[in-house]
Parts: sequence; structure tokens; C-alpha cells
Amino acid sequence: MKRFLLLGMAGLLLATSCRKDDPIACQPPTPPVTPVAPSPPTSDLSLAEFTRRYSPRPQYYGFNLGNFQTVNTWGGAKLTFPANYFNLPNGTPARDSALLRVLELYTVPDMVLADMPTRPYGTQNLLISSGEFNIQVQQLTTRLVPSSSASSLPVLLVPKLSGQDSTQRQQLWQQPVTQGTLQGWQTSAAYPAVQTMTKFYRATIPADSVGWWSIAHPWAAYDTPDLPTITIATPATTAGETRVYVRPVGATGLLRLVPTSNDETHWQATLPLGATMQIIVLQSVGGQLYFGAQQFIVQSGRGLTPNVFAVSETDAVRFIRQL
Repeated sequence: MKRFLLLGMAGLLLATSCRKDDPIACQPPTPPVTPVAPSPPTSDLSLAEFTRRYSPRPQYYGFNLGNFQTVNTWGGAKLTFPANYFNLPNGTPARDSALLRVLELYTVPDMVLADMPTRPYGTQNLLISSGEFNIQVQQLTTRLVPSSSASSLPVLLVPKLSGQDSTQRQQLWQQPVTQGTLQGWQTSAAYPAVQTMTKFYRATIPADSVGWWSIAHPWAAYDTPDLPTITIATPATTAGETRVYVRPVGATGLLRLVPTSNDETHWQATLPLGATMQIIVLQSVGGQLYFGAQQFIVQSGRGLTPNVFAVSETDAVRFIRQL
């Protein structure tokens, strides 16, 4: 009898497991891989819902508002806040502690999953980005705002990406602008120029602003008179939606195209002659996802029809992560 009792207790111990703490700390652990558990198609799986489910997750850090504070993000950026920098919305100084929310994007797959292309406002060109950032600070449910009397601004240090062309002059860009369904970046001339350091780009920014911030530069390949227009054809969808992107192979830039037909089956882009590019197509039709990708070299008068095929949510994320 004692033998069975001991065996039963051992089984209970083996079956017991500890739940991991949520990664909310000033120095968070290595972030987990974005979950891509399979799920069957549903009639309400729009592309907006797909983005909501699989966009990279934000990070959260607690910090003391009265102290000079530096936060190291998962992606290697450093964000420094002056002491007593934030106010409540009514203008009174915010006291005690606050919660910092940071979402950072460094790769083309993350930009596709978050639907955050690198298009300057008012053009169909693209930027080469060193990182896109959304930064918010709050106390409970109250968003804090920068103090108008602050003597200094928060500082953002962005790590230089390996293989990136560091000879290009980086600029600070802001994305508060939406044109139709597309967003565009504007240069932020009101703030000091981006400084190039040994391992980082350094920029000062107003934290908790509306929109996103990016350190980027215009793609140098556009500095040519040879900019032919290429046409992309995608399958017709009677009750669906389509996103078409193009990106330069080997560079961190992403352009989301505007359809040239009412049925969203034809798309155009003006690109540098001879550039090696990749088309990325993402569709949702009745809750079923479709994906396609094609690499090509820009040539005059070229028309492209990438192969688009049905995929599960899991496979859609996997294919995007492989771009």
C-alpha cells in the first residue's frame, strides 16, 4: 500500500509545472518566438485581423519618472529618458513610476507582418530603414505627455545593422500621416540631425508622440534617370482583399503598392532599372489566406504575374519569415 502511495505522489510531482512570469521588467529576458499556432480559416480573418494576430509584440518596462533612466530593448536599441520629463494630460508633473511600451521593427518580415512599409509621404519611392519604433508611456490607463519646460529630450540609440550602407546620411522620420489606406513617413526637421556613432545611430525624439519614428535614408538606387514602370497582376477576388508589396533584395525597405484597377488586380511600381526586387502578395478571401512571392530584375515594360496559392495562417507566417 505504501508503495502505491509513493508512486502516486511521484506522479503528481511530475505532472506539476510552474507558469512562467510575464516578460514585463526593466531588463526583460530573451523574447519568445511570435506564436504561429495553426488555426482553421474563419470567415472574419481579414488582413487587418491577420496583422493584429501576428505583428511583432510590444515590450513593456517599468521605470521611475524622477530618475534618469535607460532601457535596453530586445532588439539592441537604448532609450534614455531625462528625469521629470513627463506630465499628465492636464499639464501637472507626473510623479512616481510609469510603464513604457516599445514596439520595434528591424526586418522586412516584421514590417510585412505589421503592415509597416517604408514609403515617404507623397511618393511611391521607398526608404532603407535602420529601425521603426512606436514608443508610449503611461500610468495605468493615462497616457503621459512630454513636459513643455523640459530642458532635454529622450535619446534613442539604434544599433547599426550588419551589411548596411553606413555611408548614407541617416534622417529621422515620423509617420503620423495616412493617405487612404496607406501610411507615409515625413522627415522630422524640427529635431536634431541623426548622429552616426561607431555602433549606433543616435537621435533625440519626443517620447509618446502620435505615430511612429524611424531612422532611415532614401534608397540611393533611385539616383538614376532609368526608372521604368513595372506592372504586377494578381488574381481577382470578388469578396476579398489584397496587399502587394515590393522590396529590394538584401536591403531593409518595403513598398506597399496602390492598385491601378477598381478590382484590385493590377498594380504598378516605378523602380530603378536593373535592381533585384521581390514581390510579396498577401490575400484574404472568405477567411482563407493566399500568399505569393517572386524575385525579379527590373526591366523596361515588364509585366509580372506571381504565383499566389492558398496557405494556412501558420504557413503564411512561415513564408513571410523566410523572406
